[in-house]
Amino acid sequence: MKRKKILIAHLASNGDILYTSVLPKQIKLHDFPDAEITWAVSERCSQTLNNHPYIDHLIVVPVSGSDKMETIWEQFLITAGKENYDYIFPLQLINKNLVRYNRTIRNSVLGLYPYPIKVSLSPVVSLLPEEKTAVDDFVAENAIHGYKNVVLVECSPLSAQ
Repeated sequence: MKRKKILIAHLASNGDILYTSVLPKQIKLHDFPDAEITWAVSERCSQTLNNHPYIDHLIVVPVSGSDKMETIWEQFLITAGKENYDYIFPLQLINKNLVRYNRTIRNSVLGLYPYPIKVSLSPVVSLLPEEKTAVDDFVAENAIHGYKNVVLVECSPLSAQ
């Protein structure tokens, strides 16, 4: 039987990409175990998915700060539709997908996937050795282990938050 070719399209928003990073795991463990998964992502968010254990290929889509994401998204979907994918899952909350927004990002982006999610909703992140070292150094320099509760907040300058 031929492997299913699947494209996940989520170009921008690192936080949303972290939420949806569980989907390749869901696909490979439950929905299409032999699938070949490609994820299309913008260059500025691609590092979030580097070394993801359930993604076979990344398509890095160039997006500059002056580009209109709505236009890029629509153009990308037209181009992707011409490729030889068995399934395309467009997960960006933009344009037509905005009607699926239900007051929470995680449920909204995961709700764009048409099958029940059975895996843990914990984001799938696979750090490179030098990234692990940087995290260990940050923890040591800031005495993170000395606190009972730790909350780290990241805010992208492009998020307008």
